[in-house]
Amino acid sequence: MTSTWTIESLLLSHGEFHLSAYVTEPASPGPRSRQLMQIIEHAEAQLRGELTDLELQKFLAPLRQFEEDMPTLGGFEGARTLALFRTRGVFRALALPVEAKPLWTVASSFHVKPLLKWRQHERGERAWFEDCLIEEWQLWEKQGQIKSNLFQITRAAVRGDVRHLVVAEDRQIFGHIDESQGGLSLHPCDLNAYDDDVLDDLAQLVLRSGGQVSVKPQAEIPGARAALAFVRSPRRGRLRWQREMARQLAEHEHRAIS
Repeated sequence: MTSTWTIESLLLSHGEFHLSAYVTEPASPGPRSRQLMQIIEHAEAQLRGELTDLELQKFLAPLRQFEEDMPTLGGFEGARTLALFRTRGVFRALALPVEAKPLWTVASSFHVKPLLKWRQHERGERAWFEDCLIEEWQLWEKQGQIKSNLFQITRAAVRGDVRHLVVAEDRQIFGHIDESQGGLSLHPCDLNAYDDDVLDDLAQLVLRSGGQVSVKPQAEIPGARAALAFVRSPRRGRLRWQREMARQLAEHEHRAIS
């Protein structure tokens, strides 16, 4: 069963159990098939006790069918990354043109940082704007508009106060976000089907509230932080922010014309 969900639907899906898997072995069905078996075993271990035997069987059925269908799996030979997404009633396989680390996880939403990297790659015309934000972070920090503490970022994201979030694509911090209270608990590893990479969950929170998200290697984020959040400011600060952005846009357009 394959859904016609859009990328945006995958980015914003939230609620019941979601399985995400990124397979990046050499482009041949054999190694990828072995990873798919590991993915199924991981999902079964995470969800046993959370679903009835029948529910678990139905949840894993599309993955088992995909793993056993060698012609279909062979059709993804040219993909740099094979991405699989499964939740109740939805199974989606995507060939991503960007590199992603092998990863599989069960959580209350899909793992989306590789999808964001892909979308960011496809929208290359906006890369200069995102880079500009990072280069000017010290200006916004002086105005109190930058947060790098994960607990502060979480509270701001739950309130819908993050206008732009930058997260490390090569870092995972496992835990759980309490979206009702803005609380954050961090764990040393992926404990169960309710844990996720909190950087990934923060990205989805910001997207759902209308903010923007960029993914960067951690070494390219100022201070090598796991995340930076540009928060909404009081009206005076917001107007100053808008004037500064307008100035930078004008300068960019001038350089493009010259």
